[in-house]
Amino acid sequence: MLAPGGLLIATLHGDTALAKIESDPELAALTELDAAPLADVQREVSACGFAFVPYEGAVLAAARAGDVYGLSFASPSYLARSWTDERFDVVAHLPGGLRGWQDVVVLRRRSPVGAVPRASADDPAEAAVSR
Repeated sequence: MLAPGGLLIATLHGDTALAKIESDPELAALTELDAAPLADVQREVSACGFAFVPYEGAVLAAARAGDVYGLSFASPSYLARSWTDERFDVVAHLPGGLRGWQDVVVLRRRSPVGAVPRASADDPAEAAVSR
C-alpha cells in the first residue's frame, strides 16, 4: 500500500528502447524483435499507446518470473492519459532514464477527497524528481 503523497517509481520501455532496437541488430535479436515483430509493436504503440511482448521459451524459464513476463512499451501520451487518475499524478517521465534503455515514470499517490492536502512544491521529494 502506498500512502498519500508517496512516490511510486515504475520502469517500462518507450521510444528510446524502440529506436535502439531498430538500430541495433544484436539488440533486435536479444529482444526477439527483428523487423516484422518490431514494426507490429511500433504500430500498436502508435495506435493504442501501449504494447506488451511476452517472453517465450528459454527466456521466460530463465527469468523465473511466472508465466506472463515480457517487454512493455508505452508512449508518453498513453502515460499522461492512462496513468493519471483519481489515485495518481504523473510527476515525471524520464525517457531512457534507466541506463539509456528503460523509461522511468514517477507517480505520486493522491490524497483521498477530504484528506490532508498533498505535499507542497517545496517538498524535498518533489525537488528530487524535478532534477
